[in-house]
Amino acid sequence: MTAWWDASQIYGYDAVSRARVRRDPDDPAKLMMRSVARRSDQGDAAGYLPVMVAECAAADTSCTPAPMNPKWSGQEATAFPENWSIGMSFYHNLFAREHNSFVTAFRNEARRHPRRDPACAARMPRWPRWPTAT
Repeated sequence: MTAWWDASQIYGYDAVSRARVRRDPDDPAKLMMRSVARRSDQGDAAGYLPVMVAECAAADTSCTPAPMNPKWSGQEATAFPENWSIGMSFYHNLFAREHNSFVTAFRNEARRHPRRDPACAARMPRWPRWPTAT
């Protein structure tokens, strides 16, 4: 297990923990978020992390079982579900929403300022306020 600052508790630290993390099937760069039925508050619009399940119903083709300890069933799908609490749920959901917001913002910025040759750093546009090396 790695230290907390590399976000391995969100993204995973090995193959098994990464298998618990759910990606958005429509956009693999984003983390999967699910809406809650009968909730329409402004904060609920971004959704919540899906919960882990050990087994799926045969008719549910959108379900993916998580490699997990049975006691984690019903907890949100994160790489490190041990010691789960309402506080950890808050932080994981907040981080997942922020992650998805950054993905959207980066893509919007890339559309507004396309680069002709992103492999060539010397010709990439510079942010106007960044100091240049002398």
